Amino acid sequence: MFRSTSIFTIVFSVLIVFSLAASGGPICVSDDFESGSLGSWHLEDDTHLVVVPRRDFDQDSVNTSTCWFHGKLSNVLEREVTIQFAGLEYGVYNGKRGNTLPFCRNTVTMFSYDREHWQRFSNAAFDSTSETYIMSQIFSRDSVWIAYTIPYTLSQLEAFLATVGNHPAVSVSTYGHSVQGRPLYMVDVVEPGPGAAIRPTVWIIARQHSFESGGTWAVQGLLEFISSDHPEAAAIRQQLNFRLCPMVNPDGVTAGGSRFNARGVDLNRHWHASDPLSRNLEMAPETALLKRAMTRAKKAGKLDLWINIHNNDMVWNEDGDYVR
Repeated sequence: MFRSTSIFTIVFSVLIVFSLAASGGPICVSDDFESGSLGSWHLEDDTHLVVVPRRDFDQDSVNTSTCWFHGKLSNVLEREVTIQFAGLEYGVYNGKRGNTLPFCRNTVTMFSYDREHWQRFSNAAFDSTSETYIMSQIFSRDSVWIAYTIPYTLSQLEAFLATVGNHPAVSVSTYGHSVQGRPLYMVDVVEPGPGAAIRPTVWIIARQHSFESGGTWAVQGLLEFISSDHPEAAAIRQQLNFRLCPMVNPDGVTAGGSRFNARGVDLNRHWHASDPLSRNLEMAPETALLKRAMTRAKKAGKLDLWINIHNNDMVWNEDGDYVR
């Protein structure tokens, strides 16, 4: 009798699951993961998601930024899902309101079924009448991740550095910690041998603005190449040393922010020596410590060229590349 009851319960439960699957039901939405951020959202119907993206403020509550989003949708298999970004507000930069709404330029949004292989939404555009950005797609898997552009998280960086650090010319260290205690990574590429100490040194930093994942991807690409066995890479290592800081704002990246660090500081706007924030270890340790390291290197003759990588938030050619 117990066995019959148990079998009946199992069969009944399975039938309920299949019934729910057949009926569709509302999609499920989440952003509680690294770099996840969808602001606030609600469902207009089972497959129409309305998102009001998070608006970030600087330390003075003057400058604002809204662009990054990264979320996960479930229960979407073979269903046409519409994602509408509403409540968009003009950003404020250097105390002045911008002249374009978030996403109204040539923005290309992405989705992925495994968080490794990303593709563009087949239907995504800014609607000037409603001032909303609308994406729609029929998904071929039950779960999918959506993002402003291809994410690059701190965990990804640490996994990559664990592999590239095995090269004899590459050493990975930190120059300090962020506001929230995350490591600020520095990667040196110095080919051992005669003349290593007197080669010109190129510094490259990236990702002061958390949404600009392209900067960290670019540094990874450089490291992959420069540490390879390619003859040109070997020749470059004989001529130049490199010091790379691939993610200057790990707190903003991890929190899914658009621009600022954990204290609301736009790290890229506070480098001038006359700016108190440029040396404030409480508010902006990410750049204050970096400036100290650069000053020491300059005095030691180990800073010959400094490149500060950014990327914009729109495409500029028909292939969809961020080429500006």
